[in-house]
Amino acid sequence: PDSILCYNDRMAISLIDILSRHGYRIPEDIAVTGFDHLEIGQNILPALSTVTFPIYEMGQKAMELLLDAINGVPLPDTTVLMAEPLYRNSCGCVKKNHKPSGLYEHQLMERINTLENSMLNNIKMASVLCGVKDLDEGMELMEKFLPRIRNCYELYICLYQNWNAVSPHIQEITSSQEEYTDAGILIMPFAYQNGKRLHQCSFTKRGILPDYIYTRSQSSYVFSPLFFHEREFGYLALSFRENQLAYQFDFLTWIVNVSRMLNTICESRQTDLLVNHLGDLYLKDDLTGLYNSRGFWQQAGLLLEQAAQSNAPLLTMVFDIDDLKTINNMYGHHEGDFAIQVVGHALEHISQDGLASARLSGDIFHILAIGLTEEYAREILLSVNQYLEHYNQIHTKKYTIRVNSGYALVHAGSVYNAQEIFDSAEQNLKIEKCKAKAISCPS
Repeated sequence: PDSILCYNDRMAISLIDILSRHGYRIPEDIAVTGFDHLEIGQNILPALSTVTFPIYEMGQKAMELLLDAINGVPLPDTTVLMAEPLYRNSCGCVKKNHKPSGLYEHQLMERINTLENSMLNNIKMASVLCGVKDLDEGMELMEKFLPRIRNCYELYICLYQNWNAVSPHIQEITSSQEEYTDAGILIMPFAYQNGKRLHQCSFTKRGILPDYIYTRSQSSYVFSPLFFHEREFGYLALSFRENQLAYQFDFLTWIVNVSRMLNTICESRQTDLLVNHLGDLYLKDDLTGLYNSRGFWQQAGLLLEQAAQSNAPLLTMVFDIDDLKTINNMYGHHEGDFAIQVVGHALEHISQDGLASARLSGDIFHILAIGLTEEYAREILLSVNQYLEHYNQIHTKKYTIRVNSGYALVHAGSVYNAQEIFDSAEQNLKIEKCKAKAISCPS
């Protein structure tokens, strides 16, 4: 053919390359033109003749026609927009030699630099937010990256009420109980408007944004869901200054980083639950929930150090379940475990700061406290015995749950060795047992 009119510039550029490789001269042998005016077409040899494609004007005119239709204005049957032809070398209309101006290379380098900066900013944002474990901290850090969203006027983060819910599997492992009821509430921990942070708030699901924002707004919003795998956190609402949309590629990575941060906060919460549960397994008695020997001696070291620094007295108490062996032999070990749990609940009942309770062996319980008086020690003994007495009256067990007890009070300046203090308390426990036997045996 004498000439080929291509559907667009990319097809025309590819055609010129193929024809040149087959020995045809452009435009001497075959004239070629494109359509849509790409930058690359201006910077090849020969320069590509093409036709401008008025995309922006078409969109603008389409919106005007849409508004006219909404307002009842009669629409024309046909709307004509001008597309200007650009004559260059590939069609033979311009005979002078053409040398690329370097504009395309310059624009290409600018795009590469923009993408590189976007990648570096994305890496920096990801590294800053990856270790966030607290939502408020994350919102403060996120604000620093807002200037990178070009032309941003408003940005709101809206989270579902149960966005950080613990999975049923983790709840089962850690014996934690979380029940969420959908109250139709959304949480907005981050609100940005015209260069200023707004206060956090919650609002009902009636509106996609709080009424005080949405009803007065003249903005058009871009909404994006916030999610990570199976987790659904909520959504993000964004508006641009003067409604001039600038939804660029790096904003997508910005949303990804926010979603990852929210997922990290959820994962951190579940990890903390697992760590605490593991600590309980290591330091707590699984039958009573009190400290075991490892946990108690750890707490004892801290309390002894505090007592030494504050020159405070130390109180240690020992409780021994009466006739636990008889309960095990007559009613079974499950009943013996039940009696141990009841005594553990009695000690939990009097728990307070500065007081450590533990079950160190089968039927022996210890309490260590600082800053308490002998009078308070007797109140603790009375409280534990009253708890057990009330329990025995309420429950119809065939056996009675009782404890023997002893205590020792060491004042500042004396020995601060835990084992010696406990030995003293256990010695008092033996004395109390001897007294009980003497009372019950008149001979």
